[in-house]
Amino acid sequence: MSELTWEQKFRALNALSEAVVKLDVNNKWFVSHSYVERKEGGCLATGGGAHADTVDKAVESYWAWLTCPSYQIIVRAYTQQRRTVRWNGFMWEDTGE
Repeated sequence: MSELTWEQKFRALNALSEAVVKLDVNNKWFVSHSYVERKEGGCLATGGGAHADTVDKAVESYWAWLTCPSYQIIVRAYTQQRRTVRWNGFMWEDTGE
């Protein structure tokens, strides 16, 4: 299977929840992703600190942070629709906690 393009990765992000690429005050691009957090031990982290000079690099950086196989992704953590997933190389796979 070939590597996904940054556009395909961005569509996959939006399959979890709305993702938007924004420009910060330093003219760096970053991904803002609603209701999506990475489980790091007993804490939930957001964002990945991915700020880049171009939109594609920002998406790639955020994608690498979010899909790191060492972590689970929690979607809508504090709601009845809470979901735990990982990227399996093809799609988001429910993993349970």
